[in-house]
Amino acid sequence: MKLLRAVPVFLSGFVVYGIVAAAVGSASVAGPLEVLADPVANASAESGARLKAQYLAGADGSKDYQLGLSYWVAPNTNGGDHPTHIYYDSQRMEQCSFAVAADGAMRCLPLDFYVDNYALYQDVACAQRMVPIPASQPGCNTPLPKYVTTLDTATVCPLVQGYHPMHYHPLGVFLGPNLGTCYSKNFQNVCTLVSCPNNSGSGFAYYAVDAEIPASSFVLGTPTVDP
Repeated sequence: MKLLRAVPVFLSGFVVYGIVAAAVGSASVAGPLEVLADPVANASAESGARLKAQYLAGADGSKDYQLGLSYWVAPNTNGGDHPTHIYYDSQRMEQCSFAVAADGAMRCLPLDFYVDNYALYQDVACAQRMVPIPASQPGCNTPLPKYVTTLDTATVCPLVQGYHPMHYHPLGVFLGPNLGTCYSKNFQNVCTLVSCPNNSGSGFAYYAVDAEIPASSFVLGTPTVDP
């Protein structure tokens, strides 16, 4: 199975882990998400009752509506950059952008996440999920991600725009550094003892992975065309 390599990048003052790159501009982008474009001249995003368009306020009164690049992984590819506007979810009080949620629908998904490539468990029954996150380098203070995400690569339903759904889990309690015992499910879905990942430098910090957040918690986006 092809794995994603999670890389922390900075976005509007927050560290975003995994598949979201930094904001790159404010121009409108043609495509399925063009429905999000503001019909008002000189604007490229529009706020709703819950989602608020995010922009950089220029000292001259200008508004640079934030546009990010989400790195989505399609089947049999290395993924690609998918332009999408960045919003502030006023109910969940966090940044988000539209991507394919766990239910296969387009939803505004949180940006503060870490992509879990390991699928590790704490116990021999593979019931308690955990994730190794690279520890901060000496002298660095790297904020922890709020969520852990996984990609649904085993779905049998048609993919939305050719991309795998994303599952969101809150990051759980700290379990310890560089654990010596890890479990994972093999191709026969049998829980087996495996070598725990280890990296150079400061190693890993292991955290529990809490129960998945229902996809319905995130704002739904419906592809629509302007009249």
